[in-house]
Amino acid sequence: MIKTVQVDDRFEDCWDDYVVQHPAGNYCHLFRWKRIIKNAYGHTFIALIAIRSDCKQGEENRQIVGVLPIIRIKRYILGNELVSMPFLDLGGVLADDPEIEQLLIGYALKLFRQKGAKHLELRQAEELTSLKNIDDNPGYHNTSEPQHGPVGFKELLSDDLDCQVMDQKVRMLLKLPGSSGVLMKSFKAKLRSQIKKPTKEGLYCRSGRKELLDDFYDIFCTNMHELGSPVHSKRLMENILVEFSQQARIFVVYSDRQPLAASFTIGFNRLFSNPWASSLRGYSRLAPNMLLYWSMLEYACDHQFSHFDFGRSTPNEGTYRFKAQWGATPLPLLWYCFGSEKTSLSSIKKVDSRRVAENLWQKLPLSLTRHLGPLIRRFISL
Repeated sequence: MIKTVQVDDRFEDCWDDYVVQHPAGNYCHLFRWKRIIKNAYGHTFIALIAIRSDCKQGEENRQIVGVLPIIRIKRYILGNELVSMPFLDLGGVLADDPEIEQLLIGYALKLFRQKGAKHLELRQAEELTSLKNIDDNPGYHNTSEPQHGPVGFKELLSDDLDCQVMDQKVRMLLKLPGSSGVLMKSFKAKLRSQIKKPTKEGLYCRSGRKELLDDFYDIFCTNMHELGSPVHSKRLMENILVEFSQQARIFVVYSDRQPLAASFTIGFNRLFSNPWASSLRGYSRLAPNMLLYWSMLEYACDHQFSHFDFGRSTPNEGTYRFKAQWGATPLPLLWYCFGSEKTSLSSIKKVDSRRVAENLWQKLPLSLTRHLGPLIRRFISL
């Protein structure tokens, strides 16, 4: 028998051990995001685990068979969201089998009801197998609040609950060879020429950690302003550098002492991920992005990472084509969104309003957006 419970910091080590050993585990599942997001944005971290109910008292932490990290974003006007995991591409359920996966989702739906949330969002790299086992009509026949013990879908859903899978985005993943030299030789002549161009123009790349954060953040703020999007808090990046002290790394491309492009990376197991990258549009003729991405790939290869994750993109758009030229393969990002049917359909209307907001944001002074951006961004889960 399996039971699902909410746990505290005492389970952090065994939680992370489970994530590291699970074949689908990634850095977005790690327990340390509790401190990162709490310190940066004040949001609550909800840690759900599935354990064997027949284990001896005091040994529950040795019997973990599934985990589900959730962040509660409490918005006073637009309503609460439960997201696994906000601000990141992935997260969601990690379990030994579909039955345990279903129990964890069921418990999350219980919390969804209790907290009065508008959405429960699970960001998965693969399809949720347990959802295939629901009847063609997934509406719950019992809307009463369950008590203690295992919680399944049928005990929690109601007729007005809808589940939509948002699959418009992909992650771009590149399998790496054993060395950067082999990778460079695998590129076409045109791409190799583009990689060498910024160096010929006098550009160079540095990699490091906290000492490069200011340069990274200056470029990041400028780029987000040009895109019409509120920027993340610098405190978020600072906390990531603390919690991922050995795994997080910043890359910055310079012309003389002027930073032109920068990226933030996290290594986990054998995957090297790039969740954030930016460049200054005014210097695009110097191709600083080519040197930036090559520097990340070179580092990943030479430090024995097996794959490089370029981050999410929309198929056939500019960033997608840029990443595809390096040989990256698109893999679907499956974001499962539970909510009322009325609420889910309202997302269609958000597209036009978002464009209006982007246009207005671009017209604000950059200095103002640096201060206002984090205050807004903390409530945007993307």
